[in-house]
Amino acid sequence: MSIRSNLNKFEHQQLTKEKKMFKILSALVIMMSLSLNSAFAAAHSKGDLSKEQYIEKAVSEGKDAAEAEKTFDGLDANKDGVLSSTEQK
Repeated sequence: MSIRSNLNKFEHQQLTKEKKMFKILSALVIMMSLSLNSAFAAAHSKGDLSKEQYIEKAVSEGKDAAEAEKTFDGLDANKDGVLSSTEQK
């Protein structure tokens, strides 16, 4: 085998290893994303609103974003950044 042939073989092996590592890392990122989504969904029941969601909704209804933020802060009794269905009443 020539030096060029050995070099090409080595480069191919390195690329194969890099592709495998990329696939593994991609799978880990996807699994972590799914895990975080599940954890968030479990922590917040249906009907809960985050601060961002509350402000977006208020702005879409024609209200001022700064005023919506103040209203949210006043309604968020336990200051967790989420309005539960109880806090929304």
